[in-house]
Amino acid sequence: ELSKLSPEARLGARLFYDNRLGNPGANLATSCRTCHIPAEASGNARRWTDALALSVMPANDRGSKIETLRNTPTLLDVVVEKSFPSDGAFDSLAAYLAHKLTSEHMGWRPGEADQAQSEIQALLANDDGTDILAEGTYAAQFKTVKHLDVAALSPGDALKAVIASITDYLSTVTTNNSAGYDAVMQQNRLPQTLAGEGDTPLDYSGRLFLSRIANEESRVQMRFVADYDEDAYQGFKAFFRMMPTWSSSTNGDEINIGNCIACHVPPRFTDGKFHNIGTTQFEYDAVHGEGAFMNYKPAAPSEKTKSRVDVKDPEKADLGRWNVDPKEENFGAFKTPKLRDPNGTDPYMHNGRYATIEEAIRMHLKAVDLAKQGKLRNADPELLKISGLTDKDVANLVKFFEQLNEVPPDKYRDFRISNMRIRQDPLGEATFSN
Repeated sequence: ELSKLSPEARLGARLFYDNRLGNPGANLATSCRTCHIPAEASGNARRWTDALALSVMPANDRGSKIETLRNTPTLLDVVVEKSFPSDGAFDSLAAYLAHKLTSEHMGWRPGEADQAQSEIQALLANDDGTDILAEGTYAAQFKTVKHLDVAALSPGDALKAVIASITDYLSTVTTNNSAGYDAVMQQNRLPQTLAGEGDTPLDYSGRLFLSRIANEESRVQMRFVADYDEDAYQGFKAFFRMMPTWSSSTNGDEINIGNCIACHVPPRFTDGKFHNIGTTQFEYDAVHGEGAFMNYKPAAPSEKTKSRVDVKDPEKADLGRWNVDPKEENFGAFKTPKLRDPNGTDPYMHNGRYATIEEAIRMHLKAVDLAKQGKLRNADPELLKISGLTDKDVANLVKFFEQLNEVPPDKYRDFRISNMRIRQDPLGEATFSN
């Protein structure tokens, strides 16, 4: 609840919700909250993003409907990220927010950044304190909270003050580690993240399976909570498994290697790095024909290589990280998205083309198949390590993803201890992994 935040965060929240920060001459009143919708403003349906594949921006004289290039990402834990947005074009949150507040996202055309800053400074100086989240005028709040005289600020310094306050608010937008996944990890005393610098996802996966899970399963002591059932548990194991293991229920056959944590590292389920898993290629080939992306050779980053695919112009595509650092290993690569609260962050992937978790998983499996055939351009090497996943595994992974949806912190204790039970092996015997 906003009322429980610090004065600094409440000032930032007011700015986050204020659509007067956008271009006053635009045809659509826009605030940060327009696209990044909090739970409290959506009936608990969204988690800091809207439900659109591509968000709508102010159009001015550019047409009746202008959309963002990419799907709006969640803001959960944004203050601890190292690069922004999904192509890493900005290396600080402050620089990224400065771009957002003075760009087309808020109704400003290219070249109008100075005008945007002047409008922001005028808003702070002339506000009458009547908007719904106001605690006095902006001048009074900034004086009390930040010890700033907004009337004396230059337009550039006014923008910096707004960014600092919004960042204060975003610092409260964090995951709470209060999901079914967290409860099961805590109840079974399983390690919830890497051990520290130098530790790798492979090291972590090995410890998890060869020691902790094997021990708990052999003693039939795995504890489940709430609706964390056997399917979700098998999805968890597929997600975290990076090496072949054996189980009594598979008759010694090699079992599913999801290799998901190679990139989706807990507890935030991202490594913050850039990978190509074929998202742009699938979009491009769907328009220009199978195999077209393999032969697409742009000379250098340009507006066309940071565009939506266009049937009329084969030069248009969104090449992600390559636009920032044009090396082949960055071709079509995007930053690993976070997986917390997936039910409130759909649709998925940077282009928002996948409406459900199952669709997104199956897209990954299609990428694996093409990568192993050598038909996926600049395929991330981790794709080649995924094997043995069946339709049942896909369904189990979907059930596991459901366990990443968090409950409010004040309800987590009861949630964690409710319906706690000891796992029983589906075959009526302990399941062993080694």
